[in-house]
Amino acid sequence: MAYTIIEVARQTGISQHTLRFWARNGLFDLFVQKDLQGVKYFDKKGVEWIVWIDCLRVMGMSIKDIKTYNILITQGIKSAKQRREMLLKQSEALNKQLHSIAQAKAKLEHKIAIYDEMIRTNKDLLNPISKDYKKIGKREQK
Repeated sequence: MAYTIIEVARQTGISQHTLRFWARNGLFDLFVQKDLQGVKYFDKKGVEWIVWIDCLRVMGMSIKDIKTYNILITQGIKSAKQRREMLLKQSEALNKQLHSIAQAKAKLEHKIAIYDEMIRTNKDLLNPISKDYKKIGKREQK
C-alpha cells in the first residue's frame, strides 16, 4: 500500500506542512517514491520512518543531525556505533530537559499551593501593593 503526504498526515497527526518541510530537507530520501507528476508516496516502512523522525524532533534532534543519521543508515552496520552514539547524546540531552522540566513543575506546584492559600485566606500574598505581600519571604514568592 502506498500513502500520499495527505494520508500520512492523517495517519500520524503530523501536519502536511511539516511533512513537506522534512521532505524538502531530504529526510525521506530513502523512503519516498515519486510518480511522474512528482507526487510523493510512502510505503509502510516509510510511514514508520516518518514516525521515528517525529520522535527524534520531539526529543530535540536537529534536522542536520537527522540528515547525518540518515546518511549513516546507508552505510550499514559499520555506522551502527556512530548512530548509537548520536542516540546516546540525544538521550543525555533529553535527560537534562527532563530535569529542568521537573524543577519547573515543582516551582509551579509551589506557586499553585500559594494561590490555594490565598484563596483559602482571602489574602493576596503575591500582589506587591497588597498589605499581605511582605508577610511571606521573597524566596516563596518566586
